[in-house]
Amino acid sequence: MAIRLPGLEVAPRTNATPSYGTRGIAPPRDATAGQLGDLGEAAAGFGYGVQRIADFKQDEVDEAKSQTEFNAYAEKLHGLGPFVWAFRAFMAAMLCLHVIFAVLLTLENRAANPDKYAVKKMLKTTFAGETMIWTGLLLLAFIVYHLLQFTVRVTPDIVLGNDAKNRVDVFTMVFTSFRITPIALVYVAAMITLFLHLSHGIQSIAQTVGLNNDKTMPQFGVLGKVLSALFLVGYSAIPVLILAGILAK
Repeated sequence: MAIRLPGLEVAPRTNATPSYGTRGIAPPRDATAGQLGDLGEAAAGFGYGVQRIADFKQDEVDEAKSQTEFNAYAEKLHGLGPFVWAFRAFMAAMLCLHVIFAVLLTLENRAANPDKYAVKKMLKTTFAGETMIWTGLLLLAFIVYHLLQFTVRVTPDIVLGNDAKNRVDVFTMVFTSFRITPIALVYVAAMITLFLHLSHGIQSIAQTVGLNNDKTMPQFGVLGKVLSALFLVGYSAIPVLILAGILAK
């Protein structure tokens, strides 16, 4: 049964992976709580996705800039002051909501399937869908590391200094970090994890808001994979090109 809200129809997850076995089919979760949780998770995920798109465009520009232009851009960004902190606070709230709803939904699904089946057959599932909670937790750990590295600047690899115009030399900080093989590989691995998480998450958002019919779901599936691949290639390019020596100071 679909739940109707004013101006919105939220359809149940038809591709939520059911488990079949000798013990039968697990009872469905409470529709209202589960689907409202889905909406909250989708909204938070969408907000964070917007931030990822903004970062992706910034990275494309940064890659083409010289050291001087890179540092000038960073100084201008930090010069926005309260606007930067307001945006950071908003994105932190979106991330917290996303994590909370994801954990709650995972626990709810597990409560509906408390016992393991003697024979387990998964229908309409993918590796990305089955590992959403794990890829999400890995991405959370990566975000913490990324902030400690380039925002708080407390990791051992960070080279602090100023450029010729006495600005913080962000370009050198990023360049020297990505010249360290383990760090570059961590970023590439994180982008592969992001690819898996988004390739299923984008399709799930469409499904959550009721666009889950036989015509639209394959289209959103393709859209999710294409956008996720763009993020993977775009974000991975900078550490890979720096590590390979193609991008040099």
